Amino acid sequence: MDTIRQLCGFAAGLERLLVAKSAAELEATWDEQNLGQLGWEALALARRANTEALEPALTVVDRRLLAALERCRSFLEPHIVTFRVPELERWQHAAAAALVGARWGVAGLRTVIADISRRRARIMPLSRPRSKRRATIRARRPM
Repeated sequence: MDTIRQLCGFAAGLERLLVAKSAAELEATWDEQNLGQLGWEALALARRANTEALEPALTVVDRRLLAALERCRSFLEPHIVTFRVPELERWQHAAAAALVGARWGVAGLRTVIADISRRRARIMPLSRPRSKRRATIRARRPM
């Protein structure tokens, strides 16, 4: 039950972010709720626990995280864009992974990992340094 309470507390904290009218209010709410600590503790417990029973709570957290991401992206405050949005994205990925584990177990997690590996394999050729890409493009050009 402690895990469900943690997740519900985290969801309530995220709900308070959604009603923030300004970047300063959002920042004050974040600090007041101690969301940095609360979020990681709740998601760590959710990952370790018997997650089948946590699926409804994880679904709520996942939805609140997506809504909080949209809300934070609406503010153009550099601190929020630089620090809060990436933190929310990491939490959302962790919540989604816990939700996959709750719904489909180990097989679902293996599928997600395999999909990520395939995506990275497609992206990696684009991450070569520019000079090597230019040399490759020049080598392909007919003279």
